[in-house]
Amino acid sequence: MMQYGFIHIPKTGGSTLQDIINRNYKKSDLANLKHDGSSTDSISNAKLLKGHVDIRALKQINPDIGLLSCVRSPLSRLVSHYAFICKREHHGNHRQIMDNGYSIIDCVEQKVDTVFDNLLIRYIGGYRDLPFGEIKETHLETAIKNIHEFVWIGVLEDFDNSVLMLQKELDWGKLYYRKRKVNASSKQLISSLNSKEMSLLKSSQSLDQKLYSAILEIHKEKLAANKDYVSRKMRSLQFRNKLFSGIMSWKND
Repeated sequence: MMQYGFIHIPKTGGSTLQDIINRNYKKSDLANLKHDGSSTDSISNAKLLKGHVDIRALKQINPDIGLLSCVRSPLSRLVSHYAFICKREHHGNHRQIMDNGYSIIDCVEQKVDTVFDNLLIRYIGGYRDLPFGEIKETHLETAIKNIHEFVWIGVLEDFDNSVLMLQKELDWGKLYYRKRKVNASSKQLISSLNSKEMSLLKSSQSLDQKLYSAILEIHKEKLAANKDYVSRKMRSLQFRNKLFSGIMSWKND
């Protein structure tokens, strides 16, 4: 049995993807992992493992595991994560940020948490627990090498095409989705930043941006190689998403 592992990088559409995963597997076939890779579920018999774990944790469980993940433009991901923390009172960093009145710039400069420091490399490279500021070019090189081991890496900015490629790889049937945990304040926050602040944030995520660009190139190549399949399936996916979103909106009224 091929076992898969979904690396859920925070604020990259992972909650939406987990909904899709849950519809394509029985509950007994899934194992939710803690940050250290441990679980109260049966790991050895699970068809798919998922959680906020890096590649190293999954490889320790199963060296031959089929790797899955999704990424997002580093700046957008960073801003979304900051906005998410500010709104979640029970988040571990919420009180520190709110009590000190930290802006997103402050969170980077004060090294509040490693979620503000090249998080894509941390998860895909296997360096989730490396201290803030210690991600270097060598870690980027490892992460770029690792992306070729993945069965699938989606791109949030091209989500529909990404999930269709996921369907093709894993032969999933129930692909429809409704976007979850969408933070509308992220765009407002980005628009409020001046050019100096934008430059600082981009610089702080420069290594993540290089990794994202490498993933984007592979994504484009795979789409080009499978353009007939994607084109054939896209209309059905969009129709099902529209129908499903309407049903869920009615249920939540």
